[in-house]
Amino acid sequence: KRPKKPGEKARRGEAEAKAWAKEAEKKLKSQILAVGDRVWLRDPKYAAKEGTLTKTTGVPGLNRVEVKLDSGEVVTVVRKDAVLVEGGGEGVGAQPRSREDASSAPPRSGASAEPASSSHSSSRKTWVIPGIRVRIVKSGDHYRQKGRVHEYSNSRDEATVRLDDGGKKVRDLRGKDLETVVPSIGGTVLVVRGKYRKCKATLLDKDRGREEARVEIRDERKEVTVSLDDVAEY
Repeated sequence: KRPKKPGEKARRGEAEAKAWAKEAEKKLKSQILAVGDRVWLRDPKYAAKEGTLTKTTGVPGLNRVEVKLDSGEVVTVVRKDAVLVEGGGEGVGAQPRSREDASSAPPRSGASAEPASSSHSSSRKTWVIPGIRVRIVKSGDHYRQKGRVHEYSNSRDEATVRLDDGGKKVRDLRGKDLETVVPSIGGTVLVVRGKYRKCKATLLDKDRGREEARVEIRDERKEVTVSLDDVAEY
């Protein structure tokens, strides 16, 4: 048996960690979280431990969820540090779910919310709303192009987007094929999830690191903090 070279184990560990982080980022683009889902944690404190989501709303702290680890310990982590385990939990391994809680869907600011968005269920409110500005993330000729949602069928989960460049209409797009576009500070946005869904607001600030936006709801003259995914240029 070949003896291990100094540092070989550490290098292998680093490679595995990078692969794990890459997989997590890929999953986070299309997942939402619901109580009962199996997740693994990418928070360094828990070293990729697995557990079951026990609470997605009312957890102290901003944008956090509660997880019961397989060891029995109950912990809270930032929502984006809980990654769905393939084949575990409602909807995992089936239709990808948008990045919000299908059962309770709180706005990511932690405020109370209405049941909300899954772009794959006609019985739930979708985040895709005509008039908002989006980016196409589906592979193909229009990948990364921006435009506005021209029309959307919730029952079929089909959107038509009118591209900014030339006004061409791209049809047969699903919710998972799109992502929101956030304007510059001072721009007008529409809240697409949670308590203030369909409310117009002014973008006051955005934090890419925390994936948060601070907006002023125009009708109420109230400032709230939401996820960047929960607002779109309008």
